[in-house]
Parts: sequence; structure tokens; C-alpha cells
Amino acid sequence: MIEQRMKNKRLETFFPEALRFANELSQLLSLAQDGLPAALAKQLSTLRGRLKRPEVRILLLGPLKSGKSSLMNVVAESPYVSQINQLPAYPCVVEVRDIDRDGSGSSEGSVFYKNGLPETAISLKEGRDRLDHLLRDYIRGGEAANVEYDRVVQQIDLHLAQDDLNLVLIDSPGVMFAKEGYSEATRGELEEADVAVFVIRPEQLFFQSIKEYLNDFAEQARTRRVFILVNVTTQAKTQRDGRFVDCDQTELKEELLQYFYHHIANESLNAALRRETDISIHFADLYIAGAATLDNDGEALKNYNSNNSETRRTINQIKAYIREEDLAAKKISDLCGKLDLAKEKSCEFLKQQLQMATAQLDCLNTRRAEQTKRLEQERGEWAKIRKTLEESNLSKTRSLERLSSLKHADVVDKLSPPDSPDPLRRQLASLASFSTEEAEQTQLHDVAERMNETVEKIYEHWRQGRLGELSLENLARVVWDEKVEDDCQSFRKEHQRFVQRYYKDCLSAVVGRDFEDCLRKALAHPEMQGSLASLSNPLMTAETIPPLQFDPVRSFWTGRWIGFGPADLWGDDGKRLVRGKFEEDILVDEKNRLVSQIVHAPWSLKAQFSADQLRNQAVGIVLKRLLPLLTRQIERKPMS
Repeated sequence: MIEQRMKNKRLETFFPEALRFANELSQLLSLAQDGLPAALAKQLSTLRGRLKRPEVRILLLGPLKSGKSSLMNVVAESPYVSQINQLPAYPCVVEVRDIDRDGSGSSEGSVFYKNGLPETAISLKEGRDRLDHLLRDYIRGGEAANVEYDRVVQQIDLHLAQDDLNLVLIDSPGVMFAKEGYSEATRGELEEADVAVFVIRPEQLFFQSIKEYLNDFAEQARTRRVFILVNVTTQAKTQRDGRFVDCDQTELKEELLQYFYHHIANESLNAALRRETDISIHFADLYIAGAATLDNDGEALKNYNSNNSETRRTINQIKAYIREEDLAAKKISDLCGKLDLAKEKSCEFLKQQLQMATAQLDCLNTRRAEQTKRLEQERGEWAKIRKTLEESNLSKTRSLERLSSLKHADVVDKLSPPDSPDPLRRQLASLASFSTEEAEQTQLHDVAERMNETVEKIYEHWRQGRLGELSLENLARVVWDEKVEDDCQSFRKEHQRFVQRYYKDCLSAVVGRDFEDCLRKALAHPEMQGSLASLSNPLMTAETIPPLQFDPVRSFWTGRWIGFGPADLWGDDGKRLVRGKFEEDILVDEKNRLVSQIVHAPWSLKAQFSADQLRNQAVGIVLKRLLPLLTRQIERKPMS
């Protein structure tokens, strides 16, 4: 029965708070105006990677066929966790995890993961056989082969683990594996690793790509413990005196190290290797180690247990580091130091950002003060100019005040004659003096000719209830708004079109006249050239509709003859509705008289389309728009 031990409470307590702090720090830095320095961004990325899981992760990595899987089986003391053959192993990440120590009673087994999702657990031997089967299928697939599983988790009793250590061993796909993306995947695993063991064969030390990878470990060793393990063999062959003889590569250790120090490692890596605190280089024959510890091979045991066995010393040193070091405490201590360093660097960066922002703000404040000073000077100059203009244009201002007090519909009639002593008022009065084209007069005549017929059609539609309620007020509205002919506009549209034309004629007639400067600028303003979106219509409200002059009618009602007038039919306000046949009969009898009254009197519809009336309305609108512009001009308010 496997002894049940609890998971590491220190890691599970520390990680959530540390990860929250790292995330909040990243979010705070994301608000900075300038991008993060590359070193700080990488530091934060590495921190967040190592804080993803509350466990100690030991990563085995290196080139293809360097001996990573052999080392994994030796360290895990199990022949079934990783594939060992002459071919490259199936290209997926293999994780070896200690069985759960939380009292759940979990046992050893193998779990395959497809697209991040686990399948049913099988035994370790079944898992090893399945990896061999997957490798054969992958080889036969050629270039079209797909990696069906991305990860395999082997759960065993890691006897070398401490009582409460959440320990994970990771065997990664080979660096520079032929399948696209696997070197990047291995680098991703390295970001999260707490211990890295880089396994390499002696001849691979001399590859340029491996040289670049190894020199990068000087930087990697600042955030994790790194072992470089050179997988030598004691059964190599070499040529000596013209003959091939046995060669123990461990005897070439010093020559290999000297070549490595002088031709492979850069200055930074050399200095770190000399200290041997964060990164160190070791030699071992992993074939001998596996045969001795897993197969109990006699010859291998003899070599492995000899007094000068470099292989046994290397394997024991790695195991001892895992077994005897408080890796949880080291990880927490290291992460705390890295968090403090990230905090310090972040504070320095944010202080720089604050200083830059403060300098920019000071610059803006200085510019604002200068602009304010210039504005005050300009205001003083404008005040002087305004005072001068107010003194010189006092008579003009008084004229405008008198004009503003008039109703715009009455402005033209009440203006002074052309010989008025007030020059501005005299010039305003001259705006009404313009001529219209003969063609426009002809169009007015056409409108007058068709009014009777149009009003009669509108009246019939209204009386039949097709245009809303049967009231005099509604009749007045629909007479102006209703369109009864497809090729003609309503009276309202016609009226607006004619007034718009007269308005434009008025402006055209005064162009080039010798006006005073303020009036000339106001007339040329864009607001004067705009379209007349809507025109007030004096016939649109009940208050402006005179009562219709119906003669009293006689009818038999409640046994007596009673006379009825217009108020009985329409009501005093023109809003009473026609109800019943009695009122309808009255309307039928009075139809011609009513239509005539609408067109002529007392409504005076035809008068609204007379040239004089249209011109007066157009001039009134000109003055209505002109007066505010003149006022702003004299008061020296800028006209946009």
C-alpha cells in the first residue's frame, strides 16, 4: 500500500496570491503610454509562466537522440515512462508526475491527452506499447502524418520526491525537431520550468545552432537551476596506430571542456559555469546508467559502481538535488525575489513615465499660460476696438434696437422712406426695392387660375371624411397641405417656392450696392444664403381664420322654426365637428359659397400669392435673418 502524503500546501497557498500580483502588475504596466522595455516584458512573461501551476517542474530537453528519454527513465527509476529506441520518439510531451498524495488513493497509470482533453487511464506498460504503435503510424504517414496526441502523463510513485513536493518531470520533443513548432513548444515549456537538464552528445556540442541554444542558458540560469549533461559513451571506437580500438569518452572530458570553454561558451556562460551555483556541466554514459539501474546488467553494474564512475556521480548529483534540496522553498524564494525585482523595475519604469508625463504637462501648462497671456492682450485690443466702434456706431445700434422691436411681418411697411436721416435704416428700407422677372408673374397667374378647381377638390375630399375630422380648423389646414394633383405641389409648397424665389431675387437685387460695411458683411454671410426650411403661414391657426359668413337657414326643429348661423355649424373656435345629415345638407347647399370664401374672402388665399404679398414676406424674412447678424457685427461677435 502506497503511503498517502499531502500535497505541498506552501505552493498551493503562495501561487494564487503571487499570480494575482503578477497579473495586476502587468495590467498596471499596460496603461503606460510607451511600450514596455523588452527585458521587463520578458521578465514578467517568465514570471507568469512559472506561476501557472503550484508544482516543481523539471524539464529534460536537448537535440534529437541525445539521451533525454534514457535520463527520464533512469531518474524516474522506471523503464516504461519514455520511449527508448534507435528512431526519434513519438513527438509529444511526456510528463511524469508523482501519484496524488491527498488521500484519493490514486495509482500508477498512463493518460493520453488529445487537444488538451484526457482519455481513460491505462497501465504504464500499455502506455509504452501504445507510444510505439503511434510512432509506427507516424513514420508510415510521411509528410501527411499528424500528431494525434499532444501530451502523455505518466503517473508513478516517484520515490525520490520529498514527502510534500508536487514534482513533475517533463521529457520534451527534440530541439530543432523536423515538425514545425516543436522547438517553440519546448521553449514554452522552458519558460515554466524550475529546473532544466539539457542533454547533449559530445559531437552535438559543435553545432552552430546548439551553440546559440547553450549560450542562452546563461540567461536562463538566472531564473532556474540548469544542468548541462553531456551523454558520453564508454564503448566508443577510435583509430589509433592505423587500428580501430575501444575509446572511453569520459577520458576526453578535460579536452571536451577546454574546447567548449574556448570555442562554444560565450563570456557570460563561461563565468556562470565557473561559479557552478546556477548552471553546471556534467558527463554521464546514460546507456550504462539505464542498463545498470533498470536491467541489473552485470557488466553495466560493474562500470556504474566503479570508484571513478563519472556516470554514477552525475546521476546521483541530479537525484540528490531533487531529493535533498527543498525545491518548494527554493521556488518560492526565487519567485519572491523575481517578483520583488519585477516590482522594482516596474516602479523605475513607471517613475520614468511619470517624469515624462510631468514634463509634458509642464510644457502644456507653459504653453497654456502663454496662450492665456496672448488672449488677454487680444481681449484688451478688442475692447479698445469695440469701444471705438460703439462710439462711432451709436446711431446704428439705436436703429437696430428700433427695428428689432418691430414684428418682422410689419418691418417693410414701417421702415422710414428713402430720405430718412438714419443712413442704416434708409439702406434697410431700400432692400424692399427690387423687381421680379416676368416669367415669375406668369407662374403666379397660373396658380391663381387653378385655385378654384383645386380648393373644390380638396373641399370634396374633406367633406367625404377622407382628410380627417370635419371641422373648419382642419379644413384650413388641408387646403394648404393637401396635394390633389400628381403633377402639382400643395399650396404650402407653392407658397414656399415663390417666397424662396423672391427671397433670392431680393438678395440678388442688392448685390453691389453701396452699403455701409457692417450691412454689406451681414448680407454676404453664409446664413443669408441658406434655404428657407419652413415659412410661417398666417392661415394655419384657428385664431387667424375669420368666421365664414353663412346666411341663417330655416329648418323644422322641435316643432319650431329656428334660424342657424355659422357658429351653430362650426363653433366659435372653428373646431366643432360636422355631425349628422342635417349639417351635411347645409355644407352641400353652401359648397359654392364656402369654396369662394376660401379662395377670395375672408381667407384671402389668392392674396397670399400676389406679387406684393410674396415680396413683402420675402423681405420680412431677409430682415428677420439680417437683424441678428447686424447685431453681432456691431457687437464684434465673430460670425462663424
